[in-house]
Order: sequence, then C-alpha cells, then structure tokens
Amino acid sequence: MKDGIKEVLEIEGSAKKIVRESEKEAEKIRRDAEKESKAILADAKNKAKSIIEGYKAEIKDARKSEKIDIKKESKVIEDELSKRYKEVKGELLEKLIDKLLKR
Repeated sequence: MKDGIKEVLEIEGSAKKIVRESEKEAEKIRRDAEKESKAILADAKNKAKSIIEGYKAEIKDARKSEKIDIKKESKVIEDELSKRYKEVKGELLEKLIDKLLKR
C-alpha cells in the first residue's frame, strides 16, 4: 500500500511539475503575443500616419494647383474683359458724341 501511495504522490508531483511548466510556457507565449501585437499596432499606426500625411500633401498640392489655375483663369478673364472694353470703348465714345451732337 505504501508503494501505491508513493506512486500516486510521484504522479501528483510530476503532474504539478508539468502544470507549472505549462503555466510558465503559457505566460511566455502570452508575453510574446503581447509584444507582437504591440509591434503590429505600432506598425499599423505608423503606416496610417504615413498614408494620412501623403493624402494631406496631395490635398495641399491640389489646393495650390487650384489657386494657380484660378489666378491664371482670372488673369485670362481680366485680359479678355480689358480687350473687349478697349474695343467697345471707341464705339461707345463715338455713339455718345453722335448723341450729344444731335441734341
């Protein structure tokens, strides 16, 4: 009977040792997974930040380009109106003079 108890105690000790080793291994795996997940999150955050900065730069360039285009269009319109005014100015003056002379 003592041999049976001794054998049970040995099995129990062996089982406890296996449980402790398993718990240590599980804790190590958990820490490693936590480190990996933090690294993955940091990498994702950096990539997202980089993408956002890229879009911001594109938007800034587009706005800058739009401003330049608007300035060019404004200048073209201004030149066109100035040209039309100069063309019509002479005609209007002649008509005005004619009207004044007819009175």
